[in-house]
Amino acid sequence: MQHCHILDHEDQGMMQIVEVVNTSPSLAKINGLKPAPEMLLTDAFGGQHIWGFGKYLGHTTVVFLFEGASCLNCSVQIKEYIAKYEDFKNANISVLGVSSKNTEDLLEGLKDMDIHFPLSCDISGNVMRDFGCMGLHGTFIVDSDGNIRWQHIASLPFLNVEEVFQKAVEINDKAKSIKDFY
Repeated sequence: MQHCHILDHEDQGMMQIVEVVNTSPSLAKINGLKPAPEMLLTDAFGGQHIWGFGKYLGHTTVVFLFEGASCLNCSVQIKEYIAKYEDFKNANISVLGVSSKNTEDLLEGLKDMDIHFPLSCDISGNVMRDFGCMGLHGTFIVDSDGNIRWQHIASLPFLNVEEVFQKAVEINDKAKSIKDFY
């Protein structure tokens, strides 16, 4: 991060984030497989749910962590997932969105959207921390065994949902072919 040490300047936005971007490598090629963390999530109506290892078994899941439904970039990302949802569903790939804001923000930001996949809040901040996304946006593809196979973490949401879909299908197909072999 670049910033000015004069507090008045810093408070008025004279700072910027410098993003160093890698080409979204596969974690399997970098550090081996990393299990997806268990998540305690709060839905838009205040109900709490645990999303953990058992939820991933048998199918690939795309998890996208976003700042909030009232964020313009995040709402664009959500709309991209809504538009592509039928393709994910037909490929047996689950989609889960997790906001770092509260339930009120989620309800307000999503009131005019027709969403068919779960969106929840990370009220505790633990999910963002556990995925390594504190203050950032993250998109993760978790395989049917609960391992993170691909990730993108950055200051802005990853909006190329078609690319996420293609990578998820590839991961899903590899998992099926391995299981079919045995």
